[in-house]
Amino acid sequence: MTARSSRVQQIAANGATAPTRRPARPTAAAIKTALTEPQAPDAPSKSAPARGRWLLWDLGNNQCRWPHGDGPFTFCGAERVDDPRYCPEHAALFYARR
Repeated sequence: MTARSSRVQQIAANGATAPTRRPARPTAAAIKTALTEPQAPDAPSKSAPARGRWLLWDLGNNQCRWPHGDGPFTFCGAERVDDPRYCPEHAALFYARR
């Protein structure tokens, strides 16, 4: 009997569970594929709040971050098109102010 098998038997005799193996690491090809595939934008939840009522942590990757109110802040949440932060309506307001 090997040292490893005797250790496993000791663990089993004491009522403890045997150690589990770590999951295999992803291959380089799998990582490259995951990084190069286009990712779908986050879909809004089925119970999406009305426009202007989104909390920051509820916003998806493709939603407007124009703040509403004096606090606690809520955000627009409309779909962004070309601007990295705002929907077309709020982007026009933002760039008109500059």
